[in-house]
Amino acid sequence: MAMAAMPAIGHAMQDAAPAAPAPAPATSTIQQLFEQSTQATEAADYPRALEILTALEGRVVRNPRSLAIVRVRKAMVLAELSRWVEARDLLNQAAPALPRDDASLSTDRYRAAYTLGRVSMGDLDYVGALAHFSAALAEAEGPAARIQALLGQAQAGTFVDPAEALKAAEAANVIAVADPKMFDKASLAHIDLIRGRALLNLGQFDPAEKLFARAVKQQGGLTTKVDFDDLVTRSDASIAAMLAGHRDTARNYLVYTGAGRMPQQDFTQGADMALPRCGEDGVQPDDYAVVEFGISDSGAVSYARPVYGSRPGPSALAFARAVRDWSWRPDDVKNIPALFRFVTRLELRCSTAEGGPSMLAGPTKALGDWLEARRVPGPVLDNVPMTRQRALLLQQAN
Repeated sequence: MAMAAMPAIGHAMQDAAPAAPAPAPATSTIQQLFEQSTQATEAADYPRALEILTALEGRVVRNPRSLAIVRVRKAMVLAELSRWVEARDLLNQAAPALPRDDASLSTDRYRAAYTLGRVSMGDLDYVGALAHFSAALAEAEGPAARIQALLGQAQAGTFVDPAEALKAAEAANVIAVADPKMFDKASLAHIDLIRGRALLNLGQFDPAEKLFARAVKQQGGLTTKVDFDDLVTRSDASIAAMLAGHRDTARNYLVYTGAGRMPQQDFTQGADMALPRCGEDGVQPDDYAVVEFGISDSGAVSYARPVYGSRPGPSALAFARAVRDWSWRPDDVKNIPALFRFVTRLELRCSTAEGGPSMLAGPTKALGDWLEARRVPGPVLDNVPMTRQRALLLQQAN
């Protein structure tokens, strides 16, 4: 299977320098500060929310129960900013201070466990993430919370035990379809994506392709105006179609992601892109994986996550860990098209030597030539900010 690079938008928006947040009024009550932090979080103004919660943390420091609640909220905001280490450290302080015999703290225990799951996924510790999402499910109240925890289990479990991951994703789908008025098409499409990725990593390519195709339709079909959700879904569909042997269908999905439209500047130039060594970390010579990642303005990888592994289980995580250590010179990052910095997917194989060749040149040029021969126009990439609901469902990091 030859996969071209897939650009997308959304995740790396946090690389832009945010405006300095206004200070929280010193005269605000604790309740007012809490409400202000909630409003800022719901508006995805995470720097502002962090500033308010930090002020609030100092105001409740003598009340262990209130301090734990505030720290959980602060850790959630830190996770949204991909500040995983700080989020984990704060949660490790807060979670033990939330007594399990206090029913009124169930929501806070849920948030702590769920955020720890997100943090673990950001660290590519999918076994740990699975345990945290399971703990979150035990505390979940209501269908939305249960679906969120089940999807977390499915995402982490896809590269631990894909069969169990599929069960979790199917359970989430059962809850969602039982109350169609509560979940919009974008939410249902996201559930189909998670189900499809579990099927994909179980080698059930045809059923996966059908789920991805349905998700594409739920998002409005193959239009030439493309946002983040569209790009990710169409890329998933192209992978499944390629593996199912439907090469023209796969190319068609890729056309509508913008793949093959890379300018002459090859973003592998000046990059440190070492691959896993064959035979190490459980990676076998015939293994390959599709990994998604973003590049920050500093040249470091902002996040990496596996999408597909040729062998069920954790081998794909070894490729994602290798990608996490890639880097570019800051001056070279400026020459990489913004979309490719935000989100790119590559198919990777292990190396018998240090470093690795450019993974883009062959497949990207082949797809570009195919597009030019058919005079296929490129899509219009719509850089519209995601809604908070979509952002929560997508869970960054990954």
